[in-house]
Amino acid sequence: MLREYAAEPGGFVCCSAHIPFVKLFIPLARRMAGETRQLRVIAREPVGDNEVSLWNDENVKAIRTDHAVLLHTRSLLRQNGCLILAVDKEQGEFISSNIFRFVGKMHSRILMWFTQLQPDGSILLRILLPPGPLCRNENEIRANLDFVAENVRRILQGDQMEQPRARDVAPATMEGERSREIHRIQLYSNLQLEARIKRLETLLQDGNASVIQRDMLEERLGLMRAEMETRAGV
Repeated sequence: MLREYAAEPGGFVCCSAHIPFVKLFIPLARRMAGETRQLRVIAREPVGDNEVSLWNDENVKAIRTDHAVLLHTRSLLRQNGCLILAVDKEQGEFISSNIFRFVGKMHSRILMWFTQLQPDGSILLRILLPPGPLCRNENEIRANLDFVAENVRRILQGDQMEQPRARDVAPATMEGERSREIHRIQLYSNLQLEARIKRLETLLQDGNASVIQRDMLEERLGLMRAEMETRAGV
């Protein structure tokens, strides 16, 4: 799918979220883009000459998230470039629809990718076509947001990653849109809490923690688990 996108004229955007091993996609995308298509990564804090470091000691050019990010992104897509970014600021945080709206205005295209550690130690990388790759209207944008949220939920909860079936999207209404927005906020709030619980559990498994530190961690962990149970019962 990525090769097909790279072979077609026009710029395109590859989206994911802050999940483990997400950078593994970038070297693949760079090889598929080839010499004729520029590739840039959106980054808050690029290093050196506006670059992002990869695990294989390679660097890739980046666009810094500053006041000129839209100008640079528009220029890249008009030059048939490939843009790579995560649609959330941190793991478990609320995703933004900005890039989907921007793609629709630019008449560009979206691809998505997700990575997940498998039980045998391998890493599964899936490149998926979202429900609304052209982001032509609010229905497609909403479907893309839900698509990202569902895949991230599966990955962070350790479920087997699979492509959710594209749903038929009903015409948007103010009440329905508000309900979906609240649902997405609640979902990412829960994911953020789950991520914190996992971090505390990892710290508790560290044999270097003192007795006092372990007591504090266990107390915080108990409070967070109780909060999660309360949310689940609502």
